[in-house]
Amino acid sequence: MTAASRLILGTAQLGMPYGVMNTTGRPDPALALEIVRTALAWGIRTFDTAPGYGGAEETLGQALARSAGGEAARVVTKLPPGLDYRDAGAVRGAVQASAGRLGRTGFDLLLHEEGALDCWSEGLGDTLAQLAASGLVGRLGVSVYAPARALQALGLAGISLVQLPSNLLDARFERAGVFEAARRAGKELHVRSVFLQGLLCCDDPALLPPRLDQARTYVRTAAGVAREAGLGLRELALGYALDAYAGAGLLLGAELPAQIAANAAFAAAPRVRPAPASLRARLPGAPQSVTNPSLWPADR
Repeated sequence: MTAASRLILGTAQLGMPYGVMNTTGRPDPALALEIVRTALAWGIRTFDTAPGYGGAEETLGQALARSAGGEAARVVTKLPPGLDYRDAGAVRGAVQASAGRLGRTGFDLLLHEEGALDCWSEGLGDTLAQLAASGLVGRLGVSVYAPARALQALGLAGISLVQLPSNLLDARFERAGVFEAARRAGKELHVRSVFLQGLLCCDDPALLPPRLDQARTYVRTAAGVAREAGLGLRELALGYALDAYAGAGLLLGAELPAQIAANAAFAAAPRVRPAPASLRARLPGAPQSVTNPSLWPADR
């Protein structure tokens, strides 16, 4: 596995304005196509999306259809939240709707709500297994927020992929042994929030909006560690993820093609950087009010 092949393009930005440092908004179709083609050109072969990301599924599907190598790309999408997971017809209908928007079948499918795991043995697991057997979907998995849910998912026979948040400021899954548990179980992990919606791309914490005052001290400390290492904060965050989460896919968003190129080039270039253990000792973690974007105050 090459460094570039570990990178996954998150496509929330293709469907809606996304990310605390996003100043460009949602890309138009031409820019979205350029973003997808740039990812493919740099060796990125996996794309993460969801029906809840505005028009991201449709935009991604159209862009891949118009790109060399797009047909062979791996797509990961999710069941929409709020479904009755015990209703096989509702689940099947949601998956077929995603297939229509993406213009393909065989995509991997995640539960978007970790609480849906409680329905796994109440019909949901069987429904999804039937969809996989039919070829409509590929691998099955779940997107989680809590380490306990990740460990629960890793223990389910039908689940082969778990997506979770982890980064320089969030060590919960490391401390809970989730990465080691996945390795032992032979299951795949995708790590999101590597840049924490852009928070860990901000070398100057003064640029953070007032609603993120609670994050400013943590970002300032991390940016200082990055400067000592001769790196930008984005590079420190990506380098940590590449080294600390060995074998896991790293889900990175982008509003511009240049961001993809910069991340892929950094991942591919051999370089000396601080060891994960030394970074974690200096950055033991931040509270969930900082690391969980759903808990951030709304824009005023």
